[in-house]
Parts: sequence; C-alpha cells; structure tokens
Amino acid sequence: TIYTNQNWQELKSSIGLIPDENGKVEVLQQFWKQEDNKTTVPPLLIYADLIGSGYGRNVETAKIILKNELPHIK
Repeated sequence: TIYTNQNWQELKSSIGLIPDENGKVEVLQQFWKQEDNKTTVPPLLIYADLIGSGYGRNVETAKIILKNELPHIK
C-alpha cells in the first residue's frame, strides 16, 4: 500500500512501477498532514493496516508497533 498525493500515473513514473500479474500495489490518497522530513505513515495507520491484513506475521508485527509506538492505546 502506498499513500501519496501524486496521481498513479506520476507515481508510476517516479518510482518505476511496472505491471506484474502476481503483484498487487494499492495506491491511496494521503489524508493526513505530513510532518517535515517524515517519509512514513503514522504508526496508528501502519498498525491498522497490519491488523486488517489478517496474516499472522503482520499481526505479530502490529502487536510490536502497538507496544513500542502506541503505548497510550489499549
């Protein structure tokens, strides 16, 4: 999943995306205000995406993010 303010055509050119029958890239509109020099999404969004995937390793990683980055959420 890529969150961006670019349209998919610009993104495709800027990062070199090429079609792949077995690949899946989800491009979504960035909806939060970007902090200066920050290139990742907010930890809560990472957590939600990982939990929402339902895959065991992703859920395991989400729990680590919850413990280390989001201790105020329980």
